[in-house]
Amino acid sequence: MEHSTEKDAIRNIQRYLRQLSYTDASIPSPPIDGVFGDATRSSLTAFQRRASLPQSGIADRVTFNRLYEEYLASLALYSPPLTIKLFPRTPDGYSVALGDEFFLVGIIQLLLNELRIIYDSFIPLVVSGIFDEATEANISDFQSKNGLLANGRVDKATWDSLVRAYNDYANDYVR
Repeated sequence: MEHSTEKDAIRNIQRYLRQLSYTDASIPSPPIDGVFGDATRSSLTAFQRRASLPQSGIADRVTFNRLYEEYLASLALYSPPLTIKLFPRTPDGYSVALGDEFFLVGIIQLLLNELRIIYDSFIPLVVSGIFDEATEANISDFQSKNGLLANGRVDKATWDSLVRAYNDYANDYVR
């Protein structure tokens, strides 16, 4: 088992301080270089001040524990939400098409319904999880408008384009 070096420990302190600096302007962002220089000391002192700890500029046990707790809380609060990987990477050439019935089809239908605001020619879909003729028609329409082979099947290229279109649309509303 490899033991952490002093440089590694300093880098960790710098990472924790940097994370906190993203949402607290009173904590200057230190470099992450493993060197406990003036910038790191200044950042740590600012953290200690904000945390009502003695402003020594030294990462004693109390300071380190508090810093680590706040770092973990910051990650939990400000990290992006986890994503779901829905479209399988294998087998090669996988696609979803007319007659298929499962969870992924329902997601495709939800995406298509959301994108109706952009693609006004889309047919309103019942989110049934069954790849029906209306779903096929919307996919073909989407494919033709996005320079894809308009075969009505959702392969990886169509899935990626559909998700990109939805994400571009949703970026205006989700922050």
